[in-house]
Amino acid sequence: METVLNLFIEFLANVAILVLVPMLFVWLKDKIGEANAKRLTDIIIELVKAAEQLYPGLKMGDKKLEYVYERLADYGITEVNDELRAKIEAAVYDYTRYL
Repeated sequence: METVLNLFIEFLANVAILVLVPMLFVWLKDKIGEANAKRLTDIIIELVKAAEQLYPGLKMGDKKLEYVYERLADYGITEVNDELRAKIEAAVYDYTRYL
């Protein structure tokens, strides 16, 4: 009887591992993705602040954007897409609305 109970408990533990481990990997992947997205946003905010200081004035937008893209490339971010551009524009908006 004790052997059957031990086998049953071992079976339940194995089933739990088979179910929980993939769920854990998905959860960790999501958390890492969130952390990376937050880090990217923080980097963009700092780069926008720097660009605004380096190139003051309203007619310097292209220079500011070029600066941000060049510094992002230093971080290995070279692909410009709509999401990245939106993050940059949001950072510019947040920075300039208090000026």
